[in-house]
Amino acid sequence: MSLAVAVCTLETPMTAMAPVFMAVTMVGYNEAIMLPIAATAIRGQNEIRTAAGLASSIRSAISTVASTVYIVALTARLTHTIPIEVPAAIIQVGLPLSSVVNYMTVIAGGGIPGAVAAVPGLTSEIMAIGGNAYQTIFLTSIAFGPLPISCNIFVPNIDHLMNDAVAVNLTSRTGDRVKSREESSCL
Repeated sequence: MSLAVAVCTLETPMTAMAPVFMAVTMVGYNEAIMLPIAATAIRGQNEIRTAAGLASSIRSAISTVASTVYIVALTARLTHTIPIEVPAAIIQVGLPLSSVVNYMTVIAGGGIPGAVAAVPGLTSEIMAIGGNAYQTIFLTSIAFGPLPISCNIFVPNIDHLMNDAVAVNLTSRTGDRVKSREESSCL
């Protein structure tokens, strides 16, 4: 998703759709496929909780590091680049001094179209300066893309484990075997 934001401009908002779609699809793939594989691929099913827990913990640790890097980059931008460098750059390009505060409010709010139109003297070149100030924040998270992609190399083949054998029959609290859908009369 960071790629989507990094390559978008105010004139090309639809450019974000393909990378966002791919990111959402890959997150769904991870949740639906990878974590169950981690629990299935182990040799002894006695360790199923450990395998699933370890896979989830590793995923959480990597996410925490990535989020921390992103937050540090965003904080640096918000405290240094945006308030110090952007006003000087937009005044140099030609935005009137009276519009600087309005412009800074607009980019802090995400560039809402109605608010953008309300800033006197605003041009697409000036809007691009504010957008470019945020762009490098999203580029930082692209560095984390190769890690999950390369981890897919180590996903084991579990085709031989997919068969019709049932490892455990479920029982009710009274000890009776739980009926399957085919056996149940209430469906």
